[in-house]
Amino acid sequence: MVSLPAEVPLSVRCRRLLGRYRYTLLTLLALLVVAWVTGSHVAPLAKDWLSRLGFAPRDLGAGRLQRLFLSALSTHGGGNFWRALGMVALFVGLCERRIGTWRTAITFWSVHIMVLVVLSSTILLQMHWTGSTLLGPLPLPRDVGPSAGAFGCLGVAVASAPRAWRWGLGTGLMTLMLAALVLPPLAAVPPAVDLSADLAHLLAFGGGWLLAVVAFSSPSLGRAPAPPPD
Repeated sequence: MVSLPAEVPLSVRCRRLLGRYRYTLLTLLALLVVAWVTGSHVAPLAKDWLSRLGFAPRDLGAGRLQRLFLSALSTHGGGNFWRALGMVALFVGLCERRIGTWRTAITFWSVHIMVLVVLSSTILLQMHWTGSTLLGPLPLPRDVGPSAGAFGCLGVAVASAPRAWRWGLGTGLMTLMLAALVLPPLAAVPPAVDLSADLAHLLAFGGGWLLAVVAFSSPSLGRAPAPPPD
């Protein structure tokens, strides 16, 4: 008589889920805590909180580097907060399933910091040489959000997808991101912030793809990590 395998206990399944998506869940928890403290889960982020948590190019020149990290765990609030949660759950979660927890954490923060530093340095140099940015004489206003890191994770996830899907997905997503540069924003943010965010998404996706090819080009790339032991 053939015995059927026993059903896996719920506690074991929960531990496996927590183990596989540790970084994604920690990031979601951090976003939830910041949103609760600032009240931005039900309303737009207040200006005083934006001034404390947001990042602007002038912060790079002033050495306020802690804002590189604070800004990634905050959102503009309201509907933007819930969209950010969904983005992190999907993009970061997919990346963590593909390449594991530590690689995902490295991807998120390295791409987030790289994008902000590159865009800010470009803006500061342009202002130094011309006295204005592409949108006028003032520096870009402060911005918040985890989208740069999340799009970097998406780039890694797509680059590690099976070859039959990889280039079609990559081309389609790049087309959408290029279209976003000329489409109206989904949230009520200043035009300069919207353009900066769209450029950041494009740069982050490409940076994540490059990171997957250069740093994560191992035989295991493209296969989900084994679940943690019981």
